[in-house]
Amino acid sequence: MDYLGTHLLVELYGCEADRAGDEKYIERVMKEAATDANAKVMGSLFHKFGETGVAGVIILTEGFYVIRSWGKEGYIGLDLYSSSETVDNEKALAFLVRKFGATKYSASEIKRGNKAEILGGQ
Repeated sequence: MDYLGTHLLVELYGCEADRAGDEKYIERVMKEAATDANAKVMGSLFHKFGETGVAGVIILTEGFYVIRSWGKEGYIGLDLYSSSETVDNEKALAFLVRKFGATKYSASEIKRGNKAEILGGQ
């Protein structure tokens, strides 16, 4: 890996409102997505706000998975970051698209921490 990590910025559209607004469901599927992607879950924090919104984070040994949902609108924003080549963020994304019933999604990948720049600066 030429970088310290990979960060996926994701937008899920057309999600099932009852799933996208259910705090317990979201926490469970976020943990399952991390495990399915070969990450190790260290902890989590989730909070429901308003009628159908949920914000949460899964802390991984290798990084983090963050979610912010607008259940009534069927929209979810995700950040999936890992600093390990063994964690498959794209597999986690496919799992989450399925579990939330998203009809459309977009994802942008950002490589974080260019090793040549970091090591070259020493």
